[in-house]
Amino acid sequence: MAWTGAALGEAFDLGFAWDATSRELTGRALDLANWQHVLPGLPLPAELRARLAATHPRGRIESLKLGWTGARPGADNFSVLARFSGLGINADGAIPGFDRLAGTIEGDARGGRFELDAHPLALDLPALFREPRIQVDELRARGGWSRTARGHLLRFDELAFANPDAAGTLKGSYEYVPGTRGRADLEARLTRADGTAVYRYLPRRIGDATVDWARQGVVAGRSDDVRFSLRGDLARFPFDRGDGAFRVEAKVKDATIRYVHDWPVIEDVDASLVFAGRAMQVNSTRARIYGVALAPVKVVIPDLLHHDELLQVDGQANGPVQDFIRFANFSPVGERLRGFTDALDGNGAMRLALSLRVPLRRSHDTTVAGRLSFLGDTLYSPSLPRIEQLRGDVEFTGNSLTASNIAAQFLGGPLRIDALTQNGEVRLLAQGRATAAGMAPWLGEALGARLSGQTLWHGQIDFEPGGERVRVESDLVGLGSSLPAPLGKPAAQALPLFASAQPLPDGRVHEVKLGRLVGAVWRDDDAGRFVRGEIRFGGSAVMPADPGLRLAGSGRGLDISGWMGLLPEREGGAQLSTIDLGFDSFDLMGRRFQDVRLQGRTRNGLLRTQVNGHEVSGTLTYRPAGAAQPARVSAQFRQLVIPDPAPAASGDDAQNMKASEFPVLDLVVDDFRLQDRPLGRLDVVARGAPQGLVIENLQLTHADSVFRMSGLWRDGGTGETRADLDLNVLDAGRFLARFGFPDTLKRGTAEISGNATWEGSPADFGFRTLAGQLDFKAKNGQFLKVEPGAGKLLGVLSLQSLPRRLNFDFRDIFNSGYAFDDMGATLRIARGVVYSDDFRMRGPAAKVNMSGLADLRQETVQLRVKVIPKLSEGVAVAGALLGGPIAGVGALAAQKILRDPVEEAISQEYMVTGPWLAPDVKRLSRTKAKQEPAEP
Repeated sequence: MAWTGAALGEAFDLGFAWDATSRELTGRALDLANWQHVLPGLPLPAELRARLAATHPRGRIESLKLGWTGARPGADNFSVLARFSGLGINADGAIPGFDRLAGTIEGDARGGRFELDAHPLALDLPALFREPRIQVDELRARGGWSRTARGHLLRFDELAFANPDAAGTLKGSYEYVPGTRGRADLEARLTRADGTAVYRYLPRRIGDATVDWARQGVVAGRSDDVRFSLRGDLARFPFDRGDGAFRVEAKVKDATIRYVHDWPVIEDVDASLVFAGRAMQVNSTRARIYGVALAPVKVVIPDLLHHDELLQVDGQANGPVQDFIRFANFSPVGERLRGFTDALDGNGAMRLALSLRVPLRRSHDTTVAGRLSFLGDTLYSPSLPRIEQLRGDVEFTGNSLTASNIAAQFLGGPLRIDALTQNGEVRLLAQGRATAAGMAPWLGEALGARLSGQTLWHGQIDFEPGGERVRVESDLVGLGSSLPAPLGKPAAQALPLFASAQPLPDGRVHEVKLGRLVGAVWRDDDAGRFVRGEIRFGGSAVMPADPGLRLAGSGRGLDISGWMGLLPEREGGAQLSTIDLGFDSFDLMGRRFQDVRLQGRTRNGLLRTQVNGHEVSGTLTYRPAGAAQPARVSAQFRQLVIPDPAPAASGDDAQNMKASEFPVLDLVVDDFRLQDRPLGRLDVVARGAPQGLVIENLQLTHADSVFRMSGLWRDGGTGETRADLDLNVLDAGRFLARFGFPDTLKRGTAEISGNATWEGSPADFGFRTLAGQLDFKAKNGQFLKVEPGAGKLLGVLSLQSLPRRLNFDFRDIFNSGYAFDDMGATLRIARGVVYSDDFRMRGPAAKVNMSGLADLRQETVQLRVKVIPKLSEGVAVAGALLGGPIAGVGALAAQKILRDPVEEAISQEYMVTGPWLAPDVKRLSRTKAKQEPAEP
């Protein structure tokens, strides 16, 4: 029976012949896809018809001759000759599926040959792989088949294939034995393979956990040399009993392996990968974790088929300490240290020996054991001093960490560290010796320079679930301190130190005690920012309930200015909220105030403090700096007495707040006194600037005078104050009496203006370093009769206290006190010595001219004094009485034109030298007076 036609597509030929013992099917140009509708009408056995329907043949058969004996074709009764293209069938049971296969096949049940060529080819192998659909870009194969005593043997003489995952060749055979899985004898080689695709080609018999690990664990990798061998009865695969062979060997390059999901990956892996029997093993020749070199590393899955597959990783690592720290931070090892290594850094080399056991179905049950070796490393953290020359081994497991006698250098001395695990928590025990030189880099230059010697200490760190708990103790014996009071001490004196830090759910709490002198407790948030705390002097601190920093206690002997000069500024530091401090003495700006009490609180951003003491009474208000405004201190004092310099601040190394760091000062004092001298009301406006403290305005207002000053205080080196001065004296007698010179002058007004400089702060005004120039004017006063010991320089200037010789010459003028109409001079001052060449006094009875110098420190003078009795007007009056007005006017004019010849005739000059109390007075002859210079 034969058909010729095109009802099913293009023209084709199909024939079917049969007799009592044989059947034959022939065809040409057959498109199998269209024959599914014809199959029900064909005279085919039901089983064959069902098989064809299930496999759904498709493609084109160029020519076909299929014959068989009996009712249906089988492996022992067929003959075939076929040429085909685009051929495909669906997988059915053990029969694989394929698409787009082209080639020829010729033979019968005894044997035959085939040639295949596909571009591309799709394979469907559900009986072998979990992802059965495999795309092959290129396939070429030649082979054949033959009958054996047990079945049929399929030979692959040559097979080459390529797809995106791999490219290679295969040779060998497969013996089909009915009722069994058959036997294989295959050899394959891949010249290109992508490691990330390995999981797709692992047989179904390999456990799901292993396949999942291969899918997730092989992040990258490639190989150009993969060899595959499979020999034996496939029913006994994977031949772990030696009755066959299954082996895959691959030379892996540039691989990245995620061996456990929550551990750092292994990168740059060059290794040999071996599947042998039921085991998998990876031996690396090169690998790294971060910058840590791993060699050798061995990764093993001993049993790929076991229901509880176990991944074993064993290896050694060598590399820089920074990368070991990263490894600790990003692996479960860091969990044991509770984040302690998060901010840690360092340099040097380290060594790690590591052993991991990972149940692939239960990775949370991973066990780890290892040894971490420090090889003379340096570790440092922002919150801790450097640890140097660190040597020793740390043994660890998944739930323990131990170490014994780890040695290092810390704080300038030896350090020993031991570690142990108790109740699942790691504890570090440390003991060492700290030296002043070793602490200086950590404390800072200013504080470190105040320490000397060395002391022993011990400490403990507990790594708890919430974070580390730290405790440090020392008696500080052997450590000398010249820190400001109260922390100065000789080396032999004990001062117990206790410091601790412990975790909280949302931060940490810290505590520091130094004997009974000072205690501090404060709390940080989880970002390390200060939240609240207290510093208490003379006792243990107590955590306050309100945010901010509280200062409290008895600051007995506390040198505030000394500490302000030593402590560095801290960005984002504590905001002072409350202050309640009492001081028996309070050192500030080189002065010692007695019995001072400070009580205040911050409200709405302003710290308002009541200040009471022996020398001070009033209110201070502090406004911290803002985005557009500097910090400001405003003071309203009823009384402020500047005491004598404090003994502790008299040395050259006294510490004060830097003038440039002063906030804006706005100070008003109703009763301002310098030691025991009342100065009146004080108004000051000043501000810190890079060049020092700028005094914009300083005014002292008293009933007898008004003093104004502006200038600059530079505190670098010995310090210096430069000022423009203006003094307006309303009652000179009362003014002098207020400054310790009573009964030296009666009435009088005065004006002094100019500039001056002196060493130190404005409060350190003194004659020793005084320099500058002042214009001096006075009017309508009278020198009173005063003894030299009381008025000193004033007694010299009044002339009445000079020796009797001068008094004898001008007894009628000076004996009862010289009255003056005006007085003036330009005073030039250098290091406490006053120079003038134009000192003039004019009174009703006489004129006095002086030139020379007065040493304010040595209390000596070198003066040239000219006393001129005022007689000119009297002569003119007498002339008017005797000769009439015209004669009087003529006499007066003659006197002036001739430069007062009468007064010149009766004037006298003197040299006054020596101490103020008893100067030496020498009368100058007229000849000598003319020859001598105007200034001494």
